[in-house]
Parts: sequence; C-alpha cells; structure tokens
Amino acid sequence: MKERLDGNEVLGRVIRIPRMTQAPFAATDDSLEIVGVVRDTLNRGLTNPLMPEVYLPFTVRGGDADRLVALTQADPARITKTLIDQVYVIDKDQPVMDVRTIDSLIQENIYAGRRFNLALFAVFATLGLALAVIGVYGVMSSSVAQQTHEIGVRIALGASRGNISAMVVKRGAWLLAIGIAIGLAGSFLTTRLLSQQIWSISPLDPVTFIGVSGILLLAGLQACLWPARRAARIDPIGALRQE
Repeated sequence: MKERLDGNEVLGRVIRIPRMTQAPFAATDDSLEIVGVVRDTLNRGLTNPLMPEVYLPFTVRGGDADRLVALTQADPARITKTLIDQVYVIDKDQPVMDVRTIDSLIQENIYAGRRFNLALFAVFATLGLALAVIGVYGVMSSSVAQQTHEIGVRIALGASRGNISAMVVKRGAWLLAIGIAIGLAGSFLTTRLLSQQIWSISPLDPVTFIGVSGILLLAGLQACLWPARRAARIDPIGALRQE
C-alpha cells in the first residue's frame, strides 16, 4: 500500500534538489524519485523541533561519507575487528579511526552537557536546602533567646511545655510557608530556563513542585524542633528574673 502525504501519493514522485549539482556532490541530475516514507524522528538534537529531511542514496553522496554504521545483536566489541578487517579487504590504505558504539556517541555528544548542567542544579539545590535549614534554625534559636522572658511568663501562667513547643514550631512553620510560597513563585518564573535543559517533560510538573515543597517543609520543621525543645525546658523563675 502506498504512503500518502497531504492526501497525495508520494511514492514514485520526483523531487528536485538543485544543491545536488553543486560541490561536493557535483551530480549531473538534481532529480530524485521517492521510494519510501519513514516516521518522524529527531534530527536536530533532543530539544529542537523536527525539520523536513530527505535521505539520499549512498551512490549519490558517497563521496563525502566518512562513517560506517553496523547493526549487530551481539556485543559490539566482538565484531569490531571483523569490521576493520573487511574495510581493509576493500581498501588496505583506508584508515579506520574512532571506533565506538552509537550509545557512547550519544552519551558524549548529546547527554553529557545536559547531565553536567543538571548535576550543577542538583548541587546548588542541595546547598540551598542546607542553607534554608541552617537559616530556619538560626532564626528560631534567636527568636527563642529574645522571647525567654515571654516564654517564662507563659509557663508561669500555666502553659504546658507541649504548648510552648507547639508555639515555636508554629512560628517556624509560618516562616517556612512564606519562604516556600516565594520560592514557588520564583520557580514558575524560571520554567523557561528549565525547559531548555530537559525534553519531553513539562517544566510545570505539579508532583515535583509538591514533592520538593514537602521535603523543604519537613527539613525546616526538623530545624525548628531543637529551639522548640530548648524553649520548653526554660526555667520560669530564671526567665522571670531576666529583663
């Protein structure tokens, strides 16, 4: 069955590529017959849109071909020597260099740069989380130290140590909520930058945003626990003597 494109039969049609008559091709005829149609495939990198492309026969552009690709079901390392020997059988003066698998080629030329960028993002994200936890701990510790007298009064009036701890954690939770809200707003503004580092994944992923916010909230609450426990152990008599 013939393939169709825009309602027209394409197999057997003739197209003209004027560039074929120019160097390095130097063909005498720039017309080519369509003998097959393939599915869309990435041809300008992983993040660029698809572009129209025509596959040319080796007999047309073989003069500038400098690669040999072989498909194998076995370990590529086992057939490397065999392929090189076959090349030398055809042309003993033909050098064979840079023998590698398609997977290694893709890893080095396409994935390496983006993986490095994502690794940097991960490092900075980890540092940001650590600084956030340290900052919350410092703020809450300073707050408890400044409110020692107030906390002593509350305990003297009958507030339980659990109530004091809950009060400190609640204040810390409010600070965390405000920080997370500001961070989410900034994240939404930087999604255009993130979209250039990833592909086939939406930068506006609610699961990721919720998960990261939850991790930051839990880490921040853990940082609030030590100041809360210290506030709950304050001696009301000693606190009341302080001004």
